[in-house]
Parts: sequence; C-alpha cells; structure tokens
Amino acid sequence: MMLPDDIRPRLCHVARDKSGFGFSVSCPEGTKGTFQLSVLQDGPADRAGVPPGSWLLELNGDSVKSYSHTQLSKKVPQSGNKVTLLVASSAVEEFYRLRGLRVTAALADTSWLPFKVRELHLVKGPAGYGFLISPSLCPALAGQFLWDVDVGLPAEQAGMKEGDRVLAVNGESIEGLDHEQTVHRIRAHEDQVTLLVIDPAGDEFFHSVGLGSCGPSPSGHSTAQHGPCTRSSCVSMPGSQHDTPRDSSLLTEAGSKLLSSTVAAPRTLKTDLCLCLPSYLQGFLRTLH
Repeated sequence: MMLPDDIRPRLCHVARDKSGFGFSVSCPEGTKGTFQLSVLQDGPADRAGVPPGSWLLELNGDSVKSYSHTQLSKKVPQSGNKVTLLVASSAVEEFYRLRGLRVTAALADTSWLPFKVRELHLVKGPAGYGFLISPSLCPALAGQFLWDVDVGLPAEQAGMKEGDRVLAVNGESIEGLDHEQTVHRIRAHEDQVTLLVIDPAGDEFFHSVGLGSCGPSPSGHSTAQHGPCTRSSCVSMPGSQHDTPRDSSLLTEAGSKLLSSTVAAPRTLKTDLCLCLPSYLQGFLRTLH
C-alpha cells in the first residue's frame, strides 16, 4: 500500500525566475548534511510545492548528507534554471528514523511534479489501433515505446503521443517483459486495450534524477555498459528491426486470445498498480484523473 502523503517525503521540481529559485538554506555551524529550507511566499519553490521549514535530503537525485553548506551553495547554481529537491518535514524524518528506514525519492509524493502518467483506453477500429510499439536499443534502458501514431485512428484519439513509454497494459505492469510478451499482452483482447504511459519529458526527468533504468547507480556512475546512456540515444525509432509492423496481428488481426486479462484497467487501477509498478513510478498513480 502507498503511504499517506503526510508521512512521505516530497519531490519538487523548481524552475528559476528573475528572483531566483525562491528558497534559502540554513545549516548548523560546523555540520554537514543538515539543511533546512526557508521558502519565499509565492516564489518558485513555494509554487513547486516545497514546504516552508522542510529539510533537504537530495539535490537533483544526489544525497546532500555529505555536503557542507559551502558545497551545497555551489551545487545549486550549477543546476542551471531548474533544480529537483527531495524534501521532508520534521515529522516525516522522525517517522522514518524511529523505524530505521532511509528516506528516498522512491517513497516520495510526486503529485507536485509537472510530469504525469496518462491512462489511454483504445477501442480498435477497422484499420486497427494505429500505432507501432518498439523496444529500446540500449540494454541499460529497458522498456517499450510508442511510435508512428496515425492521425484520426484510435491511438491518437485516445491521446497517445510518439515517444511515450508504456508502463502498464490492462492494469498490469510490463516491467520485466520483453517486446513479444508486451505485444501479446496488448493483443489479449481482440478489440480494446488500456495502456498506462508517460511522455518523453517525464521519462527523461525521472532518469535524470536517478529513478529510472538509466539513472546513476549507487556508486554514482551510469548503469549503461557502453558509454553514456540517454533516452534519445537508446530509444529505437520507427524502422527498427524490432518494430511491430503496422499490418501485423497487433494492429489488424482480430480474435487473438493469447492471454486472459480484463478488458479494461480495473476501477482500482491506482491502488492495484502500486503493487506491480517500479517504486519510482508508484507516486504517479495519484496524478491520474
């Protein structure tokens, strides 16, 4: 089960304006890693959901536990025009400390982030669904991505965008499934499917703060084995040998019953997916409308 918001840390994405980021940091003299935030009312940090008086735990996906005040003061400007903060109230910190738990971004309330997942319900038309699905070209960036969305067909009408990453099919996570298994799950019903997806910007963001399969490992190095791994360099585009052809059974063949599944995602999708999605995606479920 997902933790209530009042006992979860919060992940906030702050965009600088003319006044700056809208927060300042204080630290007890001579200590490291203990940073409390003062937040300018109606400033960028306030609008991004940073609670006044909260404690800073991570900056752009990196723990600040070993930082001095001077080091942190240099890191923030190096972030450019946007910075991602993992913060927690005193009550949240105490809750985890008393239970011997480490507060991480994987546990965070992400409802304040500008990046949302989308639930798409597609009903197949005479010409099929109207999209291609393709795996990543990079072993370190596992996943299935959507391309070649036809104008006017069910996929576009449902809100699908090229480059979307598929997170779940018919209420079940596809984590760990290969391309063929994912296609079979989509084909489980002859005329409709429900997909949970995230757009490229959101996908890139979560990788950039170390919460995706291309994020930094605990040692701080990329998990890619063959040089830097970025979404743009790893996601296969239409024309890849791994693409599912548009006139294949995924798009046009009716009557396939390869797998049994629900026709549409269950009403309890938000809760049920908490048990099957990667931890860094669980918070997204609160953003579905």
